[in-house]
Amino acid sequence: FSIGAIIASNYLGILGSNCPLKAAVSLAGSFDVRANAYSGHSLRAWQPILAFDLKRNFLLPNIHRMERRGVDVNLALRLASVVDFDTSVVVPYHGYSDLLEYYEDMSAGCKGKHLKIDVPLLAVQALDDPVMNSNGLPINDVEVNRNLWFLLTKRGGHIGWA
Repeated sequence: FSIGAIIASNYLGILGSNCPLKAAVSLAGSFDVRANAYSGHSLRAWQPILAFDLKRNFLLPNIHRMERRGVDVNLALRLASVVDFDTSVVVPYHGYSDLLEYYEDMSAGCKGKHLKIDVPLLAVQALDDPVMNSNGLPINDVEVNRNLWFLLTKRGGHIGWA
């Protein structure tokens, strides 16, 4: 679910016909992270909390490694959103040119990866999810790739029905 669903969907698209799985289910995971990055509720509500945890659990225990990989740790410690953390920490650490390149790389809906999914994938998404915007789902492509299945619920929040 959530970020795990984003990773799993991307994995299916990258591996395509070489995927060892028989099927998969994605709960509240976007196919295009760019659609969620600047969502107002997301920026105000969950991103500051997650950014705090990312700094505490990922940045602080690895300060020297971060600095060696080009991360400005002093700046990173002042960040207040996941988008800012991704921009200032994840992008330089992993050698991406910018945030857009990173988000496209991690999203199954970018660069046609979702069209290469070769096992049945059911993506379940609540329309009232304040974290993962349903605009990030390639719903129109179900006719192109018959392995894509989308179940949209009116309510459920962010994995509230799971």
